[in-house]
Amino acid sequence: IFITYTKNLGSKKGGAGVKVGINPRSPYNTPIGVYTYPLKEAWEMYADPDGRLRVPFAGENPNVVVLKRKGKYINDIGVSYSSKDWDRDIEKLRSHFIPLWAKHLLVDREFDPKHIANIIFNIFIAYISEMSSHQSIGGKMWNITRLIGTYGATRRIKDTSIVSQENGIYDILVFGGTISIKEHIIKMKYSPSFKFSGDRKYYIIVPNSWGEDTSTWNVVLRNILGYESIADRSGMGIIHEAEPMQAVFFSSKGYSVVGAFDNFRKKKVIPYNDGKRFNGTWENGTWKNGTFENGVWKDGFWKSGEWKHGKWEYGVWEKGTWEDGTWEYGTWKAGVWEGGTWKNGTWKNGTFENGVWKDGTWNDGIWENGTWKNGLWGYGLWKDGTWNDGIWLKGTWENGTFENGVWKDGTFENGVWKDGLWKDGVWENGTWEYGTWAGGTWKGGAWVDGTWNGGYDKNGVFHEGGDSPDKW
Repeated sequence: IFITYTKNLGSKKGGAGVKVGINPRSPYNTPIGVYTYPLKEAWEMYADPDGRLRVPFAGENPNVVVLKRKGKYINDIGVSYSSKDWDRDIEKLRSHFIPLWAKHLLVDREFDPKHIANIIFNIFIAYISEMSSHQSIGGKMWNITRLIGTYGATRRIKDTSIVSQENGIYDILVFGGTISIKEHIIKMKYSPSFKFSGDRKYYIIVPNSWGEDTSTWNVVLRNILGYESIADRSGMGIIHEAEPMQAVFFSSKGYSVVGAFDNFRKKKVIPYNDGKRFNGTWENGTWKNGTFENGVWKDGFWKSGEWKHGKWEYGVWEKGTWEDGTWEYGTWKAGVWEGGTWKNGTWKNGTFENGVWKDGTWNDGIWENGTWKNGLWGYGLWKDGTWNDGIWLKGTWENGTFENGVWKDGTFENGVWKDGLWKDGVWENGTWEYGTWAGGTWKGGAWVDGTWNGGYDKNGVFHEGGDSPDKW
């Protein structure tokens, strides 16, 4: 049983005639579908002491729809998806894409298009699997369907051609057209080579970014692999890192509507104006302005004002200044955080001046200083501080110490990198002590130790794996 939150039922409550639609123009980087929470796991993860669910997305909507799953599904993609499932799905993808690609490859008559298409397919699987954020079998397959669907199903393969170098050492098969070419992305270890006419070898070069087509992604999962729904019951963040535990249905054939009910989270409006002070327990409502001296905030909307100290359990912070205290969970939209402990939740924008961030999702804003323990950084400006662990998606790092984690993209201007995985981005300056560099541009700084898998220097010259900056 699964639940989803919606603004409009389209019919009367109770389930009769209720329709749950799929938005074909979804702005999120996930396949189009109906996104839900597994009911059992949702109660275990998001229920508060009062018996209310505090889900991280769409929980403010007025209606709850209960769905029952049917059709072919993956019960828990990070756990139950097996090597047998992998082998079966890889063969389905191979059978679909290789004949399609072979028809559109522009190759010399001396080449067998199916042979070339098969090599391209193998490289896709090897490369996308290794670069997946989640290294479980299910996590790798999720990433494969995301990228192979975008590139292959849209027939961009038709822009492929063979380019021969004048020096005659090797020829390159290039993915071109509207897609940017990044020759460093596929290293020797990913690229099966084959001989033709003497000693010349041919290597496959794959772009580092294909963009994302969420409609095509849905087609690959539903039509090619045959799944009606996929769940991430264990909360591994495979479907989306910001909502670790959830499930998605790819069409209405994958579920039946069991019932539809009111979401009973009612909003009380209890305004506090300038000059008023509060000490105690705030159950729910809207705080317009004033000073929160100390106490416990259970739920509600904070419009503006000054927070001195206390414990925030749940709610939405729109604007104001937070001096000290503990944030348990909720959504921070804007304002200034001066000190305290952030345990979990979503930070959308604002300035974090100092304190401890334990876990959660940072969407955008300015980090002045403090300690980041774990979580997902989406975008923003990091000025200084200590990063212990987590995933950095994009943004600018000015200074500080990066101890461990995964850096996907962005600009590192200065600081100390202790350990972790760097996937792509621009390194301006700083000290790299240890870790794995998978790709990107190194402009300057000190390389002490680590694994260099290839990347560009400040002049645009590509350096192969093993040729780290300390050797330039």
